[in-house]
Amino acid sequence: MRRYFVSTTLSPSKVDRIVADATLALVAFQVAQARKHIEQRMSMAQWLDAFHRGQRAG
Repeated sequence: MRRYFVSTTLSPSKVDRIVADATLALVAFQVAQARKHIEQRMSMAQWLDAFHRGQRAG
């Protein structure tokens, strides 16, 4: 069993979901951004905001 630091604001199930989804989501983001001209690329901060919005929505 893995042990993670669990924030008091996140349930263990939410932490597990982030751990499960974040790596694939990050790789997909990197691939998509690599296809764009550098001026059109989303910043990592913008991606994190979008990722967190998606976690709350789902």
